[in-house]
Amino acid sequence: MTEGDVNRVPDGAGEWLGHQGARWEAHLETFEAMLAPISQAMAEHGACSPGARVFDIGCGGGRTTIALARQVGFDGEAIGVDIAPGLIAIAQRRAREAGLDHCRFVVGDAQSARFEPGSFDCLHSRMGTMFFADPPAAFSHLASLGRTGAQASFAVWTSPCESGWIAEVMAIIDTYREAPPPIGDTPGPFSLADPDRLFPLLSDAGFRAVSIDGWRGKQPIAQAGASPQEAADFVLKVMSLGRIEDDMPDEIKERIGSEVARLFSRHSGPSGVEMEASAWIVSAQC
Repeated sequence: MTEGDVNRVPDGAGEWLGHQGARWEAHLETFEAMLAPISQAMAEHGACSPGARVFDIGCGGGRTTIALARQVGFDGEAIGVDIAPGLIAIAQRRAREAGLDHCRFVVGDAQSARFEPGSFDCLHSRMGTMFFADPPAAFSHLASLGRTGAQASFAVWTSPCESGWIAEVMAIIDTYREAPPPIGDTPGPFSLADPDRLFPLLSDAGFRAVSIDGWRGKQPIAQAGASPQEAADFVLKVMSLGRIEDDMPDEIKERIGSEVARLFSRHSGPSGVEMEASAWIVSAQC
């Protein structure tokens, strides 16, 4: 990637340069804690070898990239890319504080990042591939960045109706709105939720030995120790899921908030609210 590409804010970054990026920065530790079980599931599917060069797609605040840098050691390199400059600044600070000189971060769009073909031994993304404007072109580009035999590991959400607590929250919201629009293929958290679409998408892009395995487990909701009401407020006011209510009257929003809090109260304990979630863990080779 050229110096100009590193410093250029990508076109179409949209909300990640505005309120969505700001929300992630303000609540980064909470979002990362919520995604930690997914990271654990990905690690159980395989780690990068010492000395490997790794590309972390949609790295956010860099927690995953730093973990990968520790896996590959100082003889390797971990590079994280994200379109949100504020999150990359946090990631860079974390890497400096950890003394990981072989871990670096760039602001950029992974679907067009200009690295030499065959630059990486591992491609990794925890929930960072669902927002590509042109998924076929993006995955073809990513496949070209891996050396022959390079390992790829991606995590994406399953469909909302299969996603544990998300399905239950959306069911509450749906009682107060007309028939929800189809998810479709537009960029968003569930754009790659259909394995019958995802498998050929990756295969046609040049990935080999594609495997899509389901993960289901407990996920913390909001910060550790959050009350049911605090967890409901986080989901509906901070997470993008809550945008479904944007055009609803305040009275309806209050009803939804109360119902979601009651749902969470049935899954609340000393450590906070935990409920079942599900995701796809994708493994492939370049």
